[in-house]
Amino acid sequence: MQTERRRHPRVKPDSMFRVQAYNPDFAENPLHRTNLALRCLDLSARGACIVTPGRLRVGCPLILSIDIPDTATRFRGKAVIRWSQSVEKQGREAHVAGMEILEVQECQGERVGFLSGAQRNLLPADTRQKHRRVLANEAEVTCTVAGFMGALGLSGNIAKSLVDLSEGGCKLVLEKKVEAGAKVKLQFSFKHPALKISTEGIVKRCDRDTLRLEPKYDTGIEFQNMPNGDAANLRIVLKALSE
Repeated sequence: MQTERRRHPRVKPDSMFRVQAYNPDFAENPLHRTNLALRCLDLSARGACIVTPGRLRVGCPLILSIDIPDTATRFRGKAVIRWSQSVEKQGREAHVAGMEILEVQECQGERVGFLSGAQRNLLPADTRQKHRRVLANEAEVTCTVAGFMGALGLSGNIAKSLVDLSEGGCKLVLEKKVEAGAKVKLQFSFKHPALKISTEGIVKRCDRDTLRLEPKYDTGIEFQNMPNGDAANLRIVLKALSE
C-alpha cells in the first residue's frame, strides 16, 4: 500500500518558541488572555497541533501567536480549530486540537519564515476561493455521488460535517474518498435562518486527514447548476453567518 504523504511537512517547534493560542476578542488585551496551547506538538506552513486544557469546539476562532522572548522573532495570525479530540492513556486524559491558519497578520524572523506563506499555500493558485468563506459547521449536510450509482440509490450520504461555505462552493468532511472531478449532489439544512439549499457540485480536491485514525477526507466542492431560489437562500444564509 502506498504511503500517504501530507501536503505540508510538519516540524517540531523550535525549543525557544513561546506558542500561544487565545480568543481573538482579547487580542489587544494581553492581561485578559487565556493561553489554550499548553504545549505545541508540531507546526507546518498551514497550521499547528496543540495540547489544550479541555476539548475545544471545532470551528472556534483563535489567534495563533509564536515568538522568542527578548528577540524580534514573532508570528501572529488568525486561525480556526479544524479538529479536536480527547486521548486517554493509563487513566490520564489529554486533549489535542489541530489549528488551520486563515490569515497571516505578522511574521518577522527567519525561524518563523516558513509560516509566512500559510495563507497563499491553503489552495493551489488555480483553485483559490474567489468568494469569501464563512464557517458553517453547525449545519446539516447530505452529500451523495451523482451519476449511475446515485440514480440506482446505491450512493448514500458520505458527508460527516460542513466546515465552511461561500457563494462559489464549500468545504466538507467526508467519510469516503471521492476523486477530483466527480459530480455530487448536496443538500444543506440550516437552523438560523431556517432554510434549506439543494445544488449540484464538482469535487475539486479530496485529501485524507492523516492526523485521525478513522477515515476522514477534507473535501473542496465547487457549486454548479444551483437553482435561482436556492442561490437566493444561500446569500441569506451567508449574510446571517457573517453577522
